[in-house]
Amino acid sequence: MLLYKQTAAPATVWPEPMEATWQMLPGAWEQVGLWKRPDITLCDRLFISAVVNIPHPQRPWGAITWLAGVYRTSRETVYTIGERGREAFLLRTGSP
Repeated sequence: MLLYKQTAAPATVWPEPMEATWQMLPGAWEQVGLWKRPDITLCDRLFISAVVNIPHPQRPWGAITWLAGVYRTSRETVYTIGERGREAFLLRTGSP
């Protein structure tokens, strides 16, 4: 006798590279640098920067809001971290 139909939630919510990277981030708290938010680690900042710098049409809808919620910060801070990561990468590679 079938009382209800059971459905499984999808295993991943985000595109595979983003989901796999999120799952690999360390859970331990480390303090590196002199940032205003030392609880957002270097690994977290690199992940945030990578997500923010996904071209807008390809970035999953709601990703920035999700990051802001996970890291308990504002969307503006998420965008700032992303921009600083982009600037640092371009400075290192010498790209315009």
